[in-house]
Amino acid sequence: MLLHIGNEVAIPKKDVVAIFAYNAQLAAPTRNFLKMMREENRLVELSDEGKERTVVISSDRVYITSISCHTLKRRAESVFPAD
Repeated sequence: MLLHIGNEVAIPKKDVVAIFAYNAQLAAPTRNFLKMMREENRLVELSDEGKERTVVISSDRVYITSISCHTLKRRAESVFPAD
């Protein structure tokens, strides 16, 4: 099953490692992690600047999306397949 994470992007639910809220005042370790992912071309920004709400970590990429954690959680827990 797929999880739609915004901007016409869907990833396999089995590949999702973590979902957490994006905060403009991210802790230093999180900022460093996102910077490292950007440098390795593994960061995918799906939201416009200033509209970031959630960070989704998958087995191979990190996504920043404008969809809320709550909505992504509901989608991930859905019993209906997204594909």
